Amino acid sequence: MRIVFAGTPGISVPTLEACLEAGHDVALVITQPDRPSGRGRRVLPSPVKAFAVERGLAVFQPAGINAPETLALVRQVEPDAMVVSAFGQKLSPELLASPRWGCFNVHASLLPKYRGSAPINWAILNGEEESGVTVIRMNERMDAGEILARKAVRIEEDWTAGDLGEALSRVGATLMVRTLAELEAGTARAIPQDPSKVSRAPMLRKEDGLIDWTKCARRVRNHVRGMTPWPGAFTFLADDRTARHLRLTVLRSVVAEDAGKEVSSPSSRAPDPSSGTVLGVGRRGIAVSCGEGALVLVEVKPAGSRAMSADDFARGHRLAPGMRFTDHE
Repeated sequence: MRIVFAGTPGISVPTLEACLEAGHDVALVITQPDRPSGRGRRVLPSPVKAFAVERGLAVFQPAGINAPETLALVRQVEPDAMVVSAFGQKLSPELLASPRWGCFNVHASLLPKYRGSAPINWAILNGEEESGVTVIRMNERMDAGEILARKAVRIEEDWTAGDLGEALSRVGATLMVRTLAELEAGTARAIPQDPSKVSRAPMLRKEDGLIDWTKCARRVRNHVRGMTPWPGAFTFLADDRTARHLRLTVLRSVVAEDAGKEVSSPSSRAPDPSSGTVLGVGRRGIAVSCGEGALVLVEVKPAGSRAMSADDFARGHRLAPGMRFTDHE
């Protein structure tokens, strides 16, 4: 089958690779333009572009996927299908109608649940125990097309959004290749989505990573998991001794009651009524009071520094019970 592939992040690469390994002719890869990345702000290609170039595939990087030159190029290629994975832009009706059999999206949720740009993050944020992948035939409404394949995936207790994304990317690759085979064989079955079961997963912003310590400890932990690796769950340490507020990204945490003997005795006390208060420091990490219960920070990253254990951070900054984490600089 002759395919145009559209995708950008690392989670899209397994689907592109699987299409190639299944013997499909990937005639064109469309991906987002190169952008500055990392602390040095070096301009880097997207993971999809890097993989496509390595495999010798034709790559096109339009400012917008619905630009006239994109449509002209796709029509010139004359694809049987367009495969879309986490491209991040809505396709125009003209583009949707260009491939012989249509455009197909591998979406990281069990549609119609979590339609939108950040289904992986919202599944973790909401404490879901299950997520999955859905392959749909795309239409003019976002994530509303008919379902061709679906598979559920259990979310492990310690998984971050990054971990879930990696697991779903592998499942999605398998589902897409299977769907393409069924389309070729004429055995694909399309099922309409139930509009009464729709829920949303809107795009996240950097500021959404801010931790709200007034929430219960389990919800704060889900926030940390759901915001990792991007946009990052962050807070500010208020140090009255220096009158400074240090921004701190929390990478890993555990609810105090789940930490057992690994948490020092000050960390297991009843939470201070003032949410965000440091209750104690031990080898396992830093215990912080929440609206209900306490959270133990296990791994953190101070602004401008490397990731480190919370214990190392606490010793380096002389953290003591009674100090506070706040929501402002």
